[in-house]
Amino acid sequence: MRLLQASLDKFKNITPKLSGESERVICLEEETPKAEIPAGVENLMERFARHSTKKSRGRKTQQEVQLSIVKKATNEDGKEDLKQEHISIILEPEEQEINPKLKVPGAKLLHLKETLQQRMKERREQEREKRQMAYNIDNEEMGGGEGEEEEEEEEERKAELSDGIYE
Repeated sequence: MRLLQASLDKFKNITPKLSGESERVICLEEETPKAEIPAGVENLMERFARHSTKKSRGRKTQQEVQLSIVKKATNEDGKEDLKQEHISIILEPEEQEINPKLKVPGAKLLHLKETLQQRMKERREQEREKRQMAYNIDNEEMGGGEGEEEEEEEEERKAELSDGIYE
């Protein structure tokens, strides 16, 4: 209790004063000062806004591109030299055909999955046909003997069953 009284006596003699950084303005009218957003967060939000507003990646105008080609050539003396050629190419603007059904989020992925599954089904069907043809060819080569063997086995079984019944 005495400690509390002693600390209160010290604070009674102190007069309050406002202080702060020299660049900051102290405003007594606002209830709470707004929290400052760190620079890293601001940069991240700006990058997100830039990337989310990009619409197309294709070229909208003609572009001239300079290409340099390096070739290895042999002289009359038999020495190999490198020669550089410059070519300018004009790239035409790209036209992207966007299906309005594919503008829905996830629609492109579903479309891709469907086309891949269709290709897989076709490929499996082709493989099955090849295997079936190979199987048929193998059976035709051995074909005559198998049918006779099966018939003989069935006759033997019937004979064994009939022998067992009459004894």
